[in-house]
Amino acid sequence: MGAPEPNLTAHLSPPHVRGLHHAGVHVASLARSIAFYETVFGLQVAARLRLGDEQLAFLRTGAGWLELIAAGGPRPSAGAVDHLALLTSDLDGWLARLQVHGVPLLDAAPLEVPALGVRILFCLGPDGERIELLEPTGPGPLSERESSSPGPPSRLDPSSLGPLSG
Repeated sequence: MGAPEPNLTAHLSPPHVRGLHHAGVHVASLARSIAFYETVFGLQVAARLRLGDEQLAFLRTGAGWLELIAAGGPRPSAGAVDHLALLTSDLDGWLARLQVHGVPLLDAAPLEVPALGVRILFCLGPDGERIELLEPTGPGPLSERESSSPGPPSRLDPSSLGPLSG
């Protein structure tokens, strides 16, 4: 029996992860989901493409992207993402906007999470995807994290989206 193969990577530190680039959400109707995210959240489609039997749309969310995926066949469920979280500085403004647009809320009011230094509110997207709106409120592991990436502001501002008429 020979000597075991040396593990050449055991002593190396992992490569640096620079941030979350995008979150992909499977949707039943690309057009319906694009309309929802444009109308309710003010996100804009930056790119649309077809990859095999999937239609994709990428919407800008500050320093990251939301990828909407309309599959040509049954939607996969393995590895499902629990929710996507959008950073904001006006959670109360978002609550009013969501109510006007008839967006289903999972929380009647924003929830304080002092241990994280944030307030949060969950709602549902058109395919039942859970969307969390997160507002930093004070010291905590999530409250101080701001994107250092160039580009549009990283916080969603409901007042910049126009009237609340549905």
